[in-house]
Amino acid sequence: SGGLLEQVIPPGSPGADDPFGYPEADRLVLQADGTADATGNVRFRFKGNTLTCARARFRRRDGIAVCEGDVVLQTPRQTVRARRIVVYTRTEDFDAEEASTVVPADLAGLLEDLHLSGGRIRRRGDTYTVEDGFLTTCDLDRPHGQLGFG
Repeated sequence: SGGLLEQVIPPGSPGADDPFGYPEADRLVLQADGTADATGNVRFRFKGNTLTCARARFRRRDGIAVCEGDVVLQTPRQTVRARRIVVYTRTEDFDAEEASTVVPADLAGLLEDLHLSGGRIRRRGDTYTVEDGFLTTCDLDRPHGQLGFG
């Protein structure tokens, strides 16, 4: 009663793409306001993306997921790895700490993919902001050249 169980939607049901509808985790606590706290092997999907981490808090009312610990955000075209990430599920924007990603060449307006790593990587629409990091187009463990910045 109280509507908590109605928030858990079985896969394949209408609304199952809602990231708050069917998160997977070792432990899941649902609150009356629609917030979910998940710990251990957390995984959920939204808009064709998959997010995995050790701990997460999902706030349904504002579409925000805050994830920590071995975070991997997998989109159809990009993978973001981070220590911590805040994902805005309605817009697919994110703010990642201690993060790395590869931006596909066509999205970066380049001939080769752009490899980014930094203390913070933020995406808003088509714009990436990286702080305290490196960028390169080389995919080697030790790039031929890279640009570092604060």
